[in-house]
Amino acid sequence: APSQLATPKQRPPPPPQHRLHRERGSKTMADESGTNPPSQENAASAPSTGPIAATPTAEEETRRSPLAGLPAQDRADALFRPRPPSDPSYGAGVEILAPMVRASTAPLRSLALSYGADLTYTEEIIDRSITSCDRVVNDELGTVDYVKNVSSFSRKVKDRMRKRGEVPVVLRIVPEAERGRLIYQMGTGESNLALPAALHVQADVDGVDINMGCPKKFSVSGGMGSALLSDPKRACDIIKTLRRNLEVPVSAKIRLLKDDASTVDFVRSLVQAGANAIAIHAREGGDA
Repeated sequence: APSQLATPKQRPPPPPQHRLHRERGSKTMADESGTNPPSQENAASAPSTGPIAATPTAEEETRRSPLAGLPAQDRADALFRPRPPSDPSYGAGVEILAPMVRASTAPLRSLALSYGADLTYTEEIIDRSITSCDRVVNDELGTVDYVKNVSSFSRKVKDRMRKRGEVPVVLRIVPEAERGRLIYQMGTGESNLALPAALHVQADVDGVDINMGCPKKFSVSGGMGSALLSDPKRACDIIKTLRRNLEVPVSAKIRLLKDDASTVDFVRSLVQAGANAIAIHAREGGDA
């Protein structure tokens, strides 16, 4: 948590905080399954009217993550493992800002990095929510924004957004601060939905994490989150599919199962499926 990052380390170039913090908290719109996903990064300021691109431009490619090009497991080791003895910070461990719904947006992630975090997660974003977004290079803020296509919104919602100058930014990334240190956490229950979402964002993140621990109704009712703990076959299929098709590491965040043996068996099945890293939230699936 940010409160544990008491003393700033070497700070990255600060993002335009005065604009990044102009995000409006609001009730979320239901996704295609009818469930309520985690909040969007509803920005009060619209991205500039630059080109909408599905993939990074040639200029952006020159500013890719320093981990780009490494094998997936080497990239995961660089992100998650404690520093080697040769590193000046050896023994300091790895400071990670965990994914938090309606919290782990660009301002908090950037702030955590400025106070010494080595790695941050996005909040959980549902697969279909990110797949339906346009990738927009926001030159004004120096960010990459994944913006919801409003064509499916009701006229009333469109009018309200227009009057308030709102743009439905689902995910905002600050490459200058987050390059080489950002994991996209996905809410998904099926490999055929997970893959297009992961392919859509992988050029802008350093890893894709599958949420297998959320016990909330919106997640479990869609076969996501902790519902995957009781369905290892489906969980492993998601991991296998992503590992076969992605360049970035694939990880999972899980909770404890009913006993130690069941937890270890589940972890082993994910490792055999190809997971590059596994984070364990040491509470059981039914815990709030």
